Amino acid sequence: MRNHFVVYVFDLKSNAFYILDNYLSRARIENIYGTSPTVMKEALAHFLMSHNETRYKGEAVDGLEPVVVKMPWRNTTNIDDCGVYAMRHMETFKGDSKWVCGLKKKDCKMVVCILTSCYLRTMNSWSVQILDSCVKFCVSRKGQVMVE
Repeated sequence: MRNHFVVYVFDLKSNAFYILDNYLSRARIENIYGTSPTVMKEALAHFLMSHNETRYKGEAVDGLEPVVVKMPWRNTTNIDDCGVYAMRHMETFKGDSKWVCGLKKKDCKMVVCILTSCYLRTMNSWSVQILDSCVKFCVSRKGQVMVE
């Protein structure tokens, strides 16, 4: 899938390779992600071997197989907000089997809240312009429901 954000997690302590993806698909990993997981795995293994890393063996990383983490908020309809999902996944995933990140299927309000907090942070040099554009947009749509 082009222009789709996912998170690859290498848990070196547990020898696990996770893929965090909000898009629900029954297709094989190779058919969804192409060679990306293999390239990432080989790059990390090469890095560990070339730096003589003793705690985590590159050979062990090279043998890991990716597993797509099952999440109740995965869906087949929302591919536009994958970046928001990826950011939330990075913020909250700790490798726990009972992982809760606060997202639900078709949770428009949560996506809007996360986007708002990212766009309007003071460190975002565009935050004033974004806020101004949002206000103008809301005024132009006065009385219309924008988030279901």
